[in-house]
Amino acid sequence: MQRLAFEQCFSKQIILEAFLSLSLCGKNYMAPQLHVIEVTNKKLLKEYIHFPYRLYKDYPNYVPPLLSDEWEFHNPKKNLSLRDDKTIKALITDNGKTVGRIMGIIPKRFNEGREIKHCRFFHFDCENRIEVARMMIDFVEDWGRKNRMQQLTGPFGFSEKDPQGLQIEGFEYLPVVAAPCNPPYLPGLLVKLGFEKEADCVTYSVPVPDTVADVYKAIAERAMRNKNLHVAKIKSRWALKKYIYPVLELVNESFRNIYGFNAMNHQEMKNLAFKFLLFLDPRFSVIVLNGQHKPVGFIVGIPDISRGLQKAYGKLFPFGIFHIMNSAKKSNQLDMLLGAVHPEYQSQGITAIFAVEFLSAAKRHGMKTLDSHLNLETNVMMNREMIRANGHIYKRFRIFKRMIA
Repeated sequence: MQRLAFEQCFSKQIILEAFLSLSLCGKNYMAPQLHVIEVTNKKLLKEYIHFPYRLYKDYPNYVPPLLSDEWEFHNPKKNLSLRDDKTIKALITDNGKTVGRIMGIIPKRFNEGREIKHCRFFHFDCENRIEVARMMIDFVEDWGRKNRMQQLTGPFGFSEKDPQGLQIEGFEYLPVVAAPCNPPYLPGLLVKLGFEKEADCVTYSVPVPDTVADVYKAIAERAMRNKNLHVAKIKSRWALKKYIYPVLELVNESFRNIYGFNAMNHQEMKNLAFKFLLFLDPRFSVIVLNGQHKPVGFIVGIPDISRGLQKAYGKLFPFGIFHIMNSAKKSNQLDMLLGAVHPEYQSQGITAIFAVEFLSAAKRHGMKTLDSHLNLETNVMMNREMIRANGHIYKRFRIFKRMIA
């Protein structure tokens, strides 16, 4: 009996000492209990979609995407890539609280077209904890290994139309629409986990000049005369409508060799065309046509709406739409969304036509700077044009890779 009493007393003492030791780290301490939960139903998907809005609420440069767009991204009826490619999604929880999320993608068309076996990770969002990041990456890597993939790449979505990589430079500047938006600690977590550079994208800030340089005007005039080119007259969104499909077909032809690009099928074009028409600003849409009135080059942009998206915080209604519209009215930065030149017309002066038309429109409407959006650092032609226009790199984004062991 005395021995039993002694053992009970000794056990209580150990428990008490352990409790006191843990109390030094703070009240109500709970040891981490990390779990991976695969997203398999609508309730979990809702948590997956809403998690970043809570995680980054105190990050001053967080520009929340619209919740409607996020739900559409995960809807197979709207996002046809969900039907073509294998995907998996997971949440990481700590004692029941979500602390991370990640998506795995096996890009079937991309892999088959290049005879490679790449698995991607996307939506890499977590607290600044290496153990959480490791669990997220291990989850996708294990899944990729089971599907006989050889390399893990990301963050990267279904194609280059999704935000690519993580920002690694230029955190003092506000992100723009459709660009990666992450706090500085996330890239460091991937480096600690053994990831290295796969590719970098850069963004240029280009000052809007008072007058377009004569050299651009001369090259543009010569190109239009020699190649029988002209610029489409676009005064309304309705006037843009007839060009949407030809422009998207031009994207397919021009982006064929761009890193991560997947050619769009007709249904994807249809879905994107509807979204484009609501989004585009005819004042900053330049479409170059050949003698047969077929688009051979285009560039589109919108006034920066990042401040409005911050105020809307994911919701268009009831007031989000007004925040976004007001932000566009007050902005003096023009964000370039997309541009392309048909392969047969590259280096034929079309970029000079863009410069004349786009910069002139920007000046007329009070813009001070242009944001080039993401350009691959290896895209020599485009980067050369940005530098020629007195642009400088002010943001950098990195896509990471690691071999699957």
